[in-house]
Amino acid sequence: MQQLEPGKAREIVESGVALPSQPLIDLALTAHPGGTCLGFEYFEDEEISGRYYLGLEVEDTSAEVWEMTLDAQTGEILENEGGAE
Repeated sequence: MQQLEPGKAREIVESGVALPSQPLIDLALTAHPGGTCLGFEYFEDEEISGRYYLGLEVEDTSAEVWEMTLDAQTGEILENEGGAE
């Protein structure tokens, strides 16, 4: 995956290709109730043109950090790794 520049991320959100970050963050936090988003970035799939993701880090209420990837178009949680594995 290739990280998007802020201008490109804004473009895909404004054009409706990807969901805005806040609804995606809210979806991610449903997997870790009470958690906090530490940061996020939009990415583009390097193999599938027009496919975008939101990568983020979430700290849960136990102070464990989870690395998550969501489909930026559907909000589906694709990866949820970290914590006490």
